[in-house]
Amino acid sequence: MSSSDLPTVGSRSTLDPGIEAFFSKNPDLHLGGEGCFTAERSHHTRVFGFHALPTSQIQRQITAFRGPHGTIPIRVLYPKPGEEKRKSGDAGGLIYFHGGGYTVGTVDEFENGLRIVAEESGVQCML
Repeated sequence: MSSSDLPTVGSRSTLDPGIEAFFSKNPDLHLGGEGCFTAERSHHTRVFGFHALPTSQIQRQITAFRGPHGTIPIRVLYPKPGEEKRKSGDAGGLIYFHGGGYTVGTVDEFENGLRIVAEESGVQCML
C-alpha cells in the first residue's frame, strides 16, 4: 500500500445497528466519573468481558518496546486466518492504545476482544 492510498480525512458515518443495540441494552454504561473504581471495574467486566471463547486461532507473542521513560510491554496477536498475507508482506495491522491506563478493564480483558478482531479480519493486533 502506498501513502497515496491512505485516507487523509476521517468522517462520521452511520452507527452500526449491532453497536446501537449494544448501547440500548447497556444504558448505564459509563466510564469515569465520581463512582467507586471497584464497582466500575466490576460493571465493565460484566459488560465487556468475553468469558466463553472458542479455541484460539492466534499465535500470541509477548515483547516490549524500550522508551525514554521505561519499557512498554506489548502483546502481538498473529491470526492463523491471515498467515498467508503475513508471509507475503501484505498483512494489515491494528495497534490498540487503551486510553484509560487500565484503571477500568485489564489487558487480558481487551486481549480477548482483540483476539476476535484478529481472527475475524485476519489482521495482526498489537496491544
